[in-house]
Amino acid sequence: MIRHNIFVAVLTIILCAIPACATPHTEQQSGEPIQVMILGMTHFSGNDADPLNPDIPYFLGARGQKEIQDLLDRLALYEPDKIMVELDFEREDDFNQSYNAFLNDAHELTVNERQQVGMRLARRLGHDKLYAMDFDSFLDYRPAIAAAKELGQDHLLKTVEDLSAEIGAQYEAASTKPLTERLLALNATEQRQQRKIFLTIAQMGTAEDPQGALQVLTWWQRNLVMFARTAQRAEPGDKVLIVVGNGHREILQEFFGEAPGFRLVSPGPYLER
Repeated sequence: MIRHNIFVAVLTIILCAIPACATPHTEQQSGEPIQVMILGMTHFSGNDADPLNPDIPYFLGARGQKEIQDLLDRLALYEPDKIMVELDFEREDDFNQSYNAFLNDAHELTVNERQQVGMRLARRLGHDKLYAMDFDSFLDYRPAIAAAKELGQDHLLKTVEDLSAEIGAQYEAASTKPLTERLLALNATEQRQQRKIFLTIAQMGTAEDPQGALQVLTWWQRNLVMFARTAQRAEPGDKVLIVVGNGHREILQEFFGEAPGFRLVSPGPYLER
């Protein structure tokens, strides 16, 4: 109780010292929430530079381009004011140089969804730029796997293997569906296998050396920065579209759903049109 009272007192002093002009944008302050639509994506290619990746010719081919155009027609109805893409913040200027070249018909789009969806939609809506929101936080769980093998934590290793197989089967089953149907299924259901994998890895190691937890910590760090960068660049009343890998979707939904001043908009009704 004493510690709690001390914490409350210190927090009150800090908050009272902040001038009114420094108050962040919130729904309570402006009366206009920031609308946020998070579109969980399948990445159009695992590696843009890999010519053997079957997704590359598909999405650049006639059928893939038609499906992307159909997706853009639906997303345009949301009329976002800002488009955030899963791109390292430090690369934003270079990315927008390519976007400006695209506006002048001097850039050939790569297969990546940042360009096929982000750039094409931004040009259609007359946007001057796109916004990078990602944070370079490398998740290397190999030390955790090595520790689990050394410690004989076979049940944890088996759980990770089974959950990974489930994810692979889901993506394989969806791979033959049209793009909007695939994304509708992804964004309409809870995809918790990836989080379950991370929480299983977090248990690897020992209390004295929690290798798994220390490695997986970077995943939450990355998503929290992605949330913060989006929030810091949005204004009250904005409609924001986040184009991001589906693994980020649920954790970002939790952040925006619980933070004051934001209203989540489901992509489902737009994808169903």
